[in-house]
Amino acid sequence: MDRLRSHFGIESFYCRPGIEGAHEKAVFHDRARRLLSVNYRIVVVSTTLAELTRQ
Repeated sequence: MDRLRSHFGIESFYCRPGIEGAHEKAVFHDRARRLLSVNYRIVVVSTTLAELTRQ
C-alpha cells in the first residue's frame, strides 16, 4: 500500500474535527471538485445540430 501511495503521490491525513478543521475540509472538497471538473467531462458526439438538440 505504501508503494502505491508513493507512486501516485498520495498523502493521507485526517482533518481536525469541529470548527478548527472547517478550512481543511473546504480545501479538500475544492481540490476534489477541481480534479473532477478538469479530468472528467461529458463529450457528446453528433454530426448535426438537430441530432445534438435531440440528445
